[in-house]
Amino acid sequence: MAPTQPADWCERYRPASESHLIGNNGPRRRVKTWLKAWESGRPSKRGILLVGPPGIGKTTIARAIAKDRGWDVIELNASDARNAASIRKAAGEGAMHHSLFNIGKENAKTLILVDEVDHIQGGLGVMGEEKIRKMISGDDENTVSTSSGDKGGKAELIRVLTDTKNPIILACNDEMGLWGRGSNWSETRTRFEKVVEVIKMTRVRKQEMRDIARRVLQAEGLTIDPEGMDILVKNNPGDLRALIRDIQAIAVGDGSHINITSVKSHMVDGQRDQQLGSFPGLDKLYAMRSAKTAREMAVNLDQSPDDLVSWIAWNNSSLFSNPNEISRGNRALAVADRALLVRFTNLAYRSWYWGGQLGILAAVCSRSTTLEKPFISYPNFLRRGSEVWRRQGIIKLLSQTCGSSNKAAQRELLPLLSAIHAPGHPDNDCDNFSISQALGFSGDEHALICGLVANRNTTKSLVEKYNSSISKGEQKLKELVEEEEATELEELSVPDSSQTKLF
Repeated sequence: MAPTQPADWCERYRPASESHLIGNNGPRRRVKTWLKAWESGRPSKRGILLVGPPGIGKTTIARAIAKDRGWDVIELNASDARNAASIRKAAGEGAMHHSLFNIGKENAKTLILVDEVDHIQGGLGVMGEEKIRKMISGDDENTVSTSSGDKGGKAELIRVLTDTKNPIILACNDEMGLWGRGSNWSETRTRFEKVVEVIKMTRVRKQEMRDIARRVLQAEGLTIDPEGMDILVKNNPGDLRALIRDIQAIAVGDGSHINITSVKSHMVDGQRDQQLGSFPGLDKLYAMRSAKTAREMAVNLDQSPDDLVSWIAWNNSSLFSNPNEISRGNRALAVADRALLVRFTNLAYRSWYWGGQLGILAAVCSRSTTLEKPFISYPNFLRRGSEVWRRQGIIKLLSQTCGSSNKAAQRELLPLLSAIHAPGHPDNDCDNFSISQALGFSGDEHALICGLVANRNTTKSLVEKYNSSISKGEQKLKELVEEEEATELEELSVPDSSQTKLF
């Protein structure tokens, strides 16, 4: 009996061999060279980090090349295994799998594939061995899978990469998610780059997408209108997974032939259900040469004019090589920035609209060449330099107290508070609790605003001092209230001689 094929066409047509892969030839060669080095020993860097947008085949490439070598593959999703205990457990299972199933196989390896490592939480702090052991055995209240134990994951991953006897391939969409958004992200990157080789992958080209689409259609016994194929490819940013799922979704109700009407209807529904994400949307924006088409496309970008200007300002310097192009783009961005500023001084809200339009022009019309596959990176100044930016409780409390939006609190008010309390500056004082207490912050929240590391003794002492100050203030307030109440009672008990007695 023939095996049942996967219902998901992405799994059904996932390449099982490198010969079936398309695109990213350079990164594939680097992966092959690295895996080959494992056959003769252990390379200096025991892991690889594949970085690139979703749907371009990062894990597929790793699995296909490993299968060609006769290696087994164990796949772990880091979004489900984020702490030290879960990573230790997965690494142990990989080693056991290698020992049990590769007996007698010369040079056989088990490839450990860890996807979505940008979801691993915490910093480089090491979790205690006893704590890890208890979490794995289930003796700890925080089990392996609980989010409350999201600690030590990165440190444990570095330890595993240092000691591993099997190749480990990591994959992520955004490498900064792994490095972290905090001020010590560069230290985290340096630590990882000592044990992993970073390989960046690009989106698939349009012609390669056509080839893959034809391969899937032929295997399913389907045909398609040429215009329908053009629309499918044109509206896809290079995401193979999305392309195959689009074909499957359209084919469900179209029989053996996919007509252009069905394709158009599907694409309209897709645009209505899901706006373009930041990365694919900006890819398309930079690839355009017409301001008119760029403006029309930008309507679907899930970005405010402020954020759009920030993204373009950050990426222009790395995407443009000509100084004149950079200069023209900067002039347009400067005008856009001034236009956005006007909304704070009057009610000319059209300035917000024009700020976004000028930002688009800075990306599209300031250059003389076409960017086919730009690599868009996340602006560092939007990442924020401390864990405080990810603490929505602080942002929400600040917005409620000041009567502002959450975004305004995050982008405009919180930076000022952090600057006022920043350690190391002669005019700043973390021991001055007046502002934080007036805003209703807790001791931990005050420490976060000051940019202090939570697990340091100095930080813990500051938090205790802050909380003690609150307790003293509350006690003093209570005494004042009691004193006022006693005074009022005393005044009420003394008769007024000017009043006439009735009895």
